[in-house]
Amino acid sequence: MRFIILIASCSFLLAPHSAASSPKGGPETWLSDATDRVLEVYDGQSLLIIGELHGNRETPRLVASLLARLAAEGPVTIALEIPRQEQQRIDSFLGSDGSRRAVANLLAGDFWQIPEDESDGRRSMAMLALLDAVREVRSQSGRVYAVTVDDVDFYSEGSDRRQGMADRIGDLGSALDKGPVLVLLGNFHARVTAFTGMLLSDGMPVEPPRPTASLVIDVPLTSLNVTACGGASWSCRDGTCGPTTLPVQCESLSSAELSELDPKRDGYHYSLTLPKLTPSAPAR
Repeated sequence: MRFIILIASCSFLLAPHSAASSPKGGPETWLSDATDRVLEVYDGQSLLIIGELHGNRETPRLVASLLARLAAEGPVTIALEIPRQEQQRIDSFLGSDGSRRAVANLLAGDFWQIPEDESDGRRSMAMLALLDAVREVRSQSGRVYAVTVDDVDFYSEGSDRRQGMADRIGDLGSALDKGPVLVLLGNFHARVTAFTGMLLSDGMPVEPPRPTASLVIDVPLTSLNVTACGGASWSCRDGTCGPTTLPVQCESLSSAELSELDPKRDGYHYSLTLPKLTPSAPAR
């Protein structure tokens, strides 16, 4: 099986779903259902971009579940929205025994040292747990690789961060020959088309920024937005970051629900709606 999964989060974007088709089951049914449904709809011939809302527990768990399933079949690469300057620490952690000392060395990197009230959710305990899941699967199979697609230089004046990440994501197309590639990004970055019809407060039209995925060229994409009926996440609002309650968007679900979308209209090919999201604080 040969395919790429890209995972991406900036805003709480919801898609329509049918309550009549809601799956039933226990409290963890959503995870196995979500994993099954993602792999069922993926055509295997494109990069699968999964968009997440940063700072929640559920999406990294889904990624870990996909990773474990795919690693049972062959080599897997996972790419993360973390600066490339952290690559050496990540490599060291993945090759470690996961001890407290190994975790401390990983978290000593500049990326993880942002104060809690300034952390946007990418440095969460859930992300640390995902890296530990990568480490564990790698220790068992030896066929899991982790790479980074962000860079501190992308934030400097005159740089285009979205284009920089898009270029690195596009480069991952060559990894298809080795096996699946999963890339975790924010859900705005996962859009294959930009927002349309945006207006300023005075009613004047404005051209919105182009999402990262829309800037990837010469690589076929399938975009999946992971969202939920409600819950909370660790995100930044009004100049500070912390647990943020999300608006209720749909009736309560007992498991995951998948909807097909129009990418030109909705920005994604599919939407995966989870019962709820729960916040994950910065790793410390």
